[in-house]
Amino acid sequence: MCRAVYFKMESGREDRLLLVVHHLVIDGVSWRNLLEDLAQFQNESQASKEMESQENSKETRVSGFRAGKKNDKGTSYAEWAKILARLGNQSTVRDVEIWLDYLRGPGTRSGIKFAMEKNTMAQVESVSRELSREHSDLLLQQQFKNSAVSVQELLLATLAQSVGSWLDSEEVYIALESHGRDSWNAFYSDRLPESITSRLDLSHTVGWFTSIYPVLLSRKHRVEETLEVVRRALQQVPDGGVSYGILRYLSPFWAELATIPEPQISFNYLGHFDSALPSRVGSRLLANPGGTQDLSNHRKYLIDVSAHVYGRQLQVSWSYGSRCISSSTMHTLATHYMDELVTLLENHGDSTNRDAFGNAATDPNQIDFLSPEQLQSIYSVIDS
Repeated sequence: MCRAVYFKMESGREDRLLLVVHHLVIDGVSWRNLLEDLAQFQNESQASKEMESQENSKETRVSGFRAGKKNDKGTSYAEWAKILARLGNQSTVRDVEIWLDYLRGPGTRSGIKFAMEKNTMAQVESVSRELSREHSDLLLQQQFKNSAVSVQELLLATLAQSVGSWLDSEEVYIALESHGRDSWNAFYSDRLPESITSRLDLSHTVGWFTSIYPVLLSRKHRVEETLEVVRRALQQVPDGGVSYGILRYLSPFWAELATIPEPQISFNYLGHFDSALPSRVGSRLLANPGGTQDLSNHRKYLIDVSAHVYGRQLQVSWSYGSRCISSSTMHTLATHYMDELVTLLENHGDSTNRDAFGNAATDPNQIDFLSPEQLQSIYSVIDS
């Protein structure tokens, strides 16, 4: 499950450390935690050498992690596994029915129709697109935070618009990935004793916490309108999506959810790579480590879409089964996605006097969808 290899390079080249850990026991956030510890070890090891050189005394030597190291490990992975099992056993038929009601729309029955049995890692090809620095800054700038529109919402609206157009469908059915370490309170707050919830902290636990759940997105004629309905759809996902895995795999009523078709497209926004990694480590992560999966592995999804920000630029990658979809089709789709995103950014960001949902706030039927903070933002614009 875990291997470490230290490469002693020839003179003039930096040595390298290879760390290989199976994805079953580690996720992206865990890697960041481990790399932070590694960077701290490097810093403190260097400080130890400097101290030894200055004092020239064995008694003053400091090695490894010293006093002051962050030592709050939070909730252990073993404890978290027990909590998940407990939540599964406590689930009810009503919990499952809420998900079934959400997923019984026509969009879950339509979509891509290809031979998934040929969809193995050996047939995977990828196409990537990079957003310009100018538009990436527009995507990440403060005005979107002020209007409460998240980067993920913008990216998902663009996905619904571009993929929906490609499929000639008004609905796009996807599997949405998140790191699975937050948004739990709404689900477990009334199911677990305070003695557990008060000390539950997964922020620095090493393990695999990824939450994957189905989402049904609708599209409109214009991508700006699609943003409005996508935001609304995300707020309607039961328990923010975190309960799906528990109910699907740990609940006594799992068979009911098994009747719902699986999405054929997955989406994962990984956030900021360069800002999340320690500077001394991040610059060393550019080498290609080679393949990470057995070529005979069957892929769960026909298309995997992943997005992240590196070097202040958004990068979007599309991995797909080449025996199911042609290269020209995927290149066209990837380009169309970026074109729609640029349109959304320019039209949504051309004025700071926009409310959180474009024109949504002018509809009285949607006022109850706005949070108090969003309403206050609108009132501030009106007063000015």
